[in-house]
This record gives sequence, structure tokens and C-alpha cells, in this order.
Amino acid sequence: MPPDDESEYKRFSISLPNDLLEEFDAFVTLKHKLSRSDAIRKAMRNFITGDEWKDLQGTRVGSITILMSHGGPTHERHTHGDESHKPYEHDHGDSENVDHEHAESHADLLRSNEIEHFYKDIIVSTLHVHLEDDRCLEIIAVKGPAHRIKELYDTLNALKGVAMHGISIIS
Repeated sequence: MPPDDESEYKRFSISLPNDLLEEFDAFVTLKHKLSRSDAIRKAMRNFITGDEWKDLQGTRVGSITILMSHGGPTHERHTHGDESHKPYEHDHGDSENVDHEHAESHADLLRSNEIEHFYKDIIVSTLHVHLEDDRCLEIIAVKGPAHRIKELYDTLNALKGVAMHGISIIS
């Protein structure tokens, strides 16, 4: 957001290869409808925020995105719960139709749910999207101490069923 007072701005010049500048100008004007200055300010904020994240200090806000590959549904008896919720046992279907080939990746889905319960102090919201029979997208909004967000991100990434992952810290 630009300051109200023009005196708060500092002009500077940078040197860029011509092809990079042309690509940048086309990108920001055609795709984002921004001025060059607005686009550079936005890019600088993103660059600084990305670097601040590395210090693992303070409260941060952002999202964790994971693409889970789970090989389709399995049917097994298991429990859910954590220290603040009473565990309950149930099954997801006929135990004769257990998909043993994909049971480990299905266990990752159950484990991710348990992990999210453990990190409920920093998870603001989750969105779970079924993309195909064997893939789901999970978007987790987080707010809390940077080191806890990093722990959650690393723990989820350790799951074998995670095909792709990303994190975006915006504040």
C-alpha cells in the first residue's frame, strides 16, 4: 500500500538485462495490471517476508499445501483421537476388501489427521479437496510461532503419501 505522503518514497535505479525487464513489464501489465513500481514493491515485500521466515522467530501467518497420493480407499479398523478428544474405534467398510497395496499411504492420511490434531494450537482452518480417487489436496491455514509452523510442515512432509508440498508465509 503506497504511503499518503510522497516524501516517504525513495527513488533508486537498478540494472537489468533487457530481456528480463521486457518479460517483467509484460507480466505485470498484462497479468496483474500493476505499475512497474507497484510490482517491484510487492516483489520486495515477498522477498523480505520469505527471508524473515527463515529466522523462526515470532508469530507468523500463512498456509501449508500438500498433495497426498493415497492409492484409493482402504477398509481397516482404526481409532482417532488425541489427549483432548476421547478416542473412538470404527471401520470404513468391509474388512475383506482391504487394499493391502495402498494401506501404508492410507495410514499416512490417518496420520496426517492425527498430526493436525496435535498442532491444533496453530491450525486456523483446513480445506481437504478430493481431486481423484487416489489424490487429495490439503490446504492448512496456520497462525502461530514460526518454529511450530515449521515443525508441522516438516512433520507432514515426512509422510510417504505426500507427493508435493509447499508453504507460504505472508506475515
